[in-house]
Amino acid sequence: MQKIENEFDKFVYEQYCNKRDAKDKELETKTKEIETKTKELETKTKEIETKTKEIETKTKEIETKTKEIETLNKEIESIKELIEKLHSLDDFNSPEARKIINSLMFII
Repeated sequence: MQKIENEFDKFVYEQYCNKRDAKDKELETKTKEIETKTKELETKTKEIETKTKEIETKTKEIETKTKEIETLNKEIESIKELIEKLHSLDDFNSPEARKIINSLMFII
C-alpha cells in the first residue's frame, strides 16, 4: 500500500510540478517587472518633486518681481502727478513749485 501511495505521490508530483514551476517562473517574471516599474515610478516621482520645487521657486521669484514692478509703477505715477502739478504752475520760483522740484529731486 505504501508503494502505491509513493507511486501516486510521484505521479501527482510529476504531473503538477511542471505547472507549478511554470507558475513560479511567471510570478518571478511579474515580480521583476513590478520592481522595475516601481523603480521607474520612484524616479519619475523624484523628478516631479524636483520640478515642483523649481516651479515654486520660480513662482516666488515672479511674485517678488511683480511686487517690485507694482512699487515702481506707483513711484512712476507719483512722479507723473508731481510733474503735472509743476507744469500747471505759472511760476517755477513759487514755494509750491520749489517744494515739487525738491520732491522730484529726492525721488529721482
